[in-house]
Amino acid sequence: MINITRKEECCGCQACGDICPKGSISFKTDIEGVWYPEVNKDTCIDCHLCEKVCPILNKVTRSDNSIDPVTYVLQAPNTIDRLKSASGGAYTLLVQEVFRRGGYVAGHIWNDKASVKGYISCKPEDLDVLRGTKYLQSDVEGIYKAVKQLLNEGKFVLFSGCPCQTAAMRSFLRKDYDNLIMTDFVCMGIDSPWAFRKYIESLESRYNAKMVFFKAKSKEVGWRYLTNKAQFENGKSYFGINNVDANLKATFLNILVRPSCYECKYKGFPRNSDMTIGDYWRNTISNDPLDDNTGTSYIMLHNKKAVEFFDLIKKRCHFRQSTIKEILGANALAIYSLSRPQFTRREFYEKLQTEDFSLLVDHYYKKYKMKVSIIGKIRNVLKIIVAGALYNRKNLFSYIRFIHYNFFSSKVHSNLKEGDVFIIRNTKLKMGKNSVISVKGCCILDSVETSLGDNAVLELDNNLINKGCLLEIMKDSHATMGYRTILGESSKVRVSSRLGIGDFCFVDKNVTVDDTDSGIVCFDGTDYFEKSIAIGTHALLGQGSIICGGTNIGDEAVIREYSVVKGTVPSQSMFSGVPAKEIGNNINWKHNFDFIWNYKN
Repeated sequence: MINITRKEECCGCQACGDICPKGSISFKTDIEGVWYPEVNKDTCIDCHLCEKVCPILNKVTRSDNSIDPVTYVLQAPNTIDRLKSASGGAYTLLVQEVFRRGGYVAGHIWNDKASVKGYISCKPEDLDVLRGTKYLQSDVEGIYKAVKQLLNEGKFVLFSGCPCQTAAMRSFLRKDYDNLIMTDFVCMGIDSPWAFRKYIESLESRYNAKMVFFKAKSKEVGWRYLTNKAQFENGKSYFGINNVDANLKATFLNILVRPSCYECKYKGFPRNSDMTIGDYWRNTISNDPLDDNTGTSYIMLHNKKAVEFFDLIKKRCHFRQSTIKEILGANALAIYSLSRPQFTRREFYEKLQTEDFSLLVDHYYKKYKMKVSIIGKIRNVLKIIVAGALYNRKNLFSYIRFIHYNFFSSKVHSNLKEGDVFIIRNTKLKMGKNSVISVKGCCILDSVETSLGDNAVLELDNNLINKGCLLEIMKDSHATMGYRTILGESSKVRVSSRLGIGDFCFVDKNVTVDDTDSGIVCFDGTDYFEKSIAIGTHALLGQGSIICGGTNIGDEAVIREYSVVKGTVPSQSMFSGVPAKEIGNNINWKHNFDFIWNYKN
């Protein structure tokens, strides 16, 4: 019978449960929220089938798989297919081909908002629930038996899963089937469902609402950011990118995966699957048309069956042939396992029982991942000096002002040792008594007329303010620019009370955001000129639009060109006209802007 003495020797594939003729094996989760088999000795008949099917105890591979697979870089041509996929749409193309021939897809879907289960379908309408990255481990109990039954009935089946799951499927079936094709993916590691649930609980607490939608590798703010997107019942949206989102921080602390992922038996070549798909992260060819920040995939074909299957797909995708060297250079996780974390798993998971996920992860991330040495802090300061020189190389006076505001001015608040930098080039800057500019990250004002009245506050967070813009923050007023929000050329922002612009917003050219009343008084007693303006996360303000005082624009909303907006704009809606009215809802949009924010790299 199965007897787990080291947790590293169980990948949680659940094949042993499917093979047991007496149903004597169940799966119990430990303190880390990952499951292991537990045998009922009263009903076990010692048939040893569970041991024979275990992919860790028995290395099984397809006999004709190559150690030097045929490789391609590819994209699905349909933009919607790419945006709904985790990378370039390779899996989408495979599934579409299987459905086209009337076959079955054995994949994985969300069971609820914090768990994933195996799922088999022959319905093309199920494509949306099948595709997309789901980092937590999938419960596939029963899938092995169901796939075998379909194969024996002569049905064509595509099975997809982690490398350990495809190894388990091959071990369970015990032979090759002509009507089966299996794809795995380049796996970093498979995460604890319970830890993911704690992450969701942390987000729900932060937004004070239940989460209704989650997507990993969401692309609205750029594919390369590995964005986790969540939407909540109150209409709010969350975009958590690499080095900011708690779940992604924990991922790169190597603490969320099963212990077996540190000793993965399924790296390298030959692999157990027929095909392997993955994210193509490196652009090695100048102006590569397959790399546009909407997602790019690669595929490795390990045998003749896979090559013949991909030949059917070529006419429906954009592709170029590659080499295994290029592919591994873009994603080396195909051959390397994760290293163990720098702290003990037991300590982390014991604390996670009672502590908030995000706060706990931030503690470990700052301690072990983002620890900056004295030399590192000196390097950050030197990089600030160099960055200022590069941006102001044609204007010595402008560079002197740059040095003054970053190093000597009491009116600009930043953490130089952490690399925060306020880059101003050809920018007029007037600051009244007790006014403050707070800077986080790399903030660039390029030829911007900027004035702050007495006691005014301007908060910047990795922002780009383009040429010809006007920023006028009046006496006693407060303006906040969210994380990586961009202001297009010749836009005007005038604030007399309070302005909040959320994260990842794009303000196009010649937009006016103005809460002032220009000194006008209405004698009929109406208060037409309301003051504050609130603009949500990932909002788009089209060219030439005007945003008046008293306006609240929801998350992910779109304001069309040359519209005049006053009042409330619901989340994910589109407004247009003078005055602006709703013309659409359930809007998704992406600005494909490849600005290199992190000058420190």
